[in-house]
Amino acid sequence: MADDFAIEWGPARDESIPQRDGSIARYKTYTFWIGKHGPFTERVPREPAFDELEINRRAESIRTHLRSLPR
Repeated sequence: MADDFAIEWGPARDESIPQRDGSIARYKTYTFWIGKHGPFTERVPREPAFDELEINRRAESIRTHLRSLPR
């Protein structure tokens, strides 16, 4: 059953997105699949302080939700 919800990581890339106030927001964008579900895309802010564990927390949250859905 655990393999039904294994996380498979795809490409990760850096993105810079212009904001309305003229500043630039920097993100790390991740793509991943959970079992047969996906692809999922999540953006994690790189500034003011990049939290490299944030993407794992987000992927785990989605996986927990998928496991709770009726089959």
